[in-house]
Formats: sequence, C-alpha cells, structure tokens
Amino acid sequence: MDNGSPDPSELREFEDQRVEVMRTPSNLGFGPACNLGMAQATGDVVLLNNDTVLTDGWLERLAAHAQARIGLVGVTSNRAPEHQRQRHISYGGDLAGLHAFAGEIARRDAGKAKLTQWLSGLCLYVRRDVMDAIGGFDPAFGLGNFEDLDYSLRARAAGFDCAVAQDVYIHHHGSRTFELLDVDWDRQMDANFAHLKIKWGLPVELGREDVFNFTPIVAAGFDPARHFEALDAAATPQTSAG
Repeated sequence: MDNGSPDPSELREFEDQRVEVMRTPSNLGFGPACNLGMAQATGDVVLLNNDTVLTDGWLERLAAHAQARIGLVGVTSNRAPEHQRQRHISYGGDLAGLHAFAGEIARRDAGKAKLTQWLSGLCLYVRRDVMDAIGGFDPAFGLGNFEDLDYSLRARAAGFDCAVAQDVYIHHHGSRTFELLDVDWDRQMDANFAHLKIKWGLPVELGREDVFNFTPIVAAGFDPARHFEALDAAATPQTSAG
C-alpha cells in the first residue's frame, strides 16, 4: 500500500516481483489504507509499518504462532508498547548488529509466545478467519493511534486470542509518517483515545498511560452492529500489477 506517499517511485522496485502495489491519491490513515489492502487479499495478511526493518526468518516464526485460538500475532521491537518491547538493545543507531541481536532472541525464545490483551499494529499477523469475523479497522480512528487496540479487543470479543511472538524481533524507527505529515501527535492520541473510551464504555477518567483490564468488556462478546467493520473492496485505489 502506497498511502499517498510524496515519492511513489519508492515502491517501484517491488513491481518487478509477484506484488501488486496499490496507491491512494492522499493519505487515508493507517486503518483505512490497511482495509483496502486486506479487502484485496485472499488469505492471511501481515500488516507492516513503513518505518520498520525486518530480520532473518521473521515471517516464518510469526506465522507459526497463528494456530488454535490465536488469531492475531505481534512481534517484539525496540519501539513498541511495554508488553512487546525489548528493553536491552545491543545494536547501534546505524543498525549494525541488528540481525545478530534478532538471531539471539530467536534462539533464546524459540517457539515461545505469550497471550496479551492487545497488540500493536506495527507488525501484525492477522488470520483470514479473524477478518471474516470482525472485518477491518475502524476508520473513525483516522490517521492512526488506538485502532490496533480496538481491533485486538474486537478479535478477542469474537473468540480469538492475541499473542506476542517472543522469538520475533524487528526494528521500528517510529512515528515517521506523523512527522512527515506534521501531525500533532498528542492531539491525535487524545482524540482517538476519547473515541475508544466512548466506543467501549471505558471510564471517562481513564488516562492514556493507565493500566486497564479489558477482560470484562471483552467477555460481553462480539456485537456485529457495533464491532464489525466492512472491508470496502469497492474503494480500490489505483493498482499496478508486477
């Protein structure tokens, strides 16, 4: 997905491979752009931010955890929510040593995953049956923030689990699109958090950094009228098949 980038040529190299590049005339926001791509996919999908650096064997290990009740799988990273963050980073800003670091984590935590309340969308494996059950992201979250938490809660309400693949590490630069678009990050966070609280009936006094147990609201179950978001395949942008 080229979500209204200022330089569409950056994805041209992929068009020579078995890849279809989809372009939007302007930035639709993280969730709506993901929905367009998910609507065109025919199987499971991996949603991946544009400011990440992948490491050897990441996809195979990530996919291996998507079984039984686990419908969403996330990674560990340097810039991620606390429950997905690797705090002791041994490589530098030039990323020298990144692959060795990720390889050590893969060996140390081989096959390990932990269940969690929600997952970041920075790199998210989504099973097809999850999309069939709950649809895509809520477009009301606009450019981004908290749409991944909302998606995780909806998946759990529909009977799926969320898990962190402890043996998968990727690097995340963080907030590059917000910086490019000159978006007031805190204002965007506040507005989207307010929407999340209204949607799920969370305490109005709840703060963005507060620890909260979402289990009771998830236990209420999936309500299609409130929780299903159709993947709008009719809104397909320009495509270029490689």
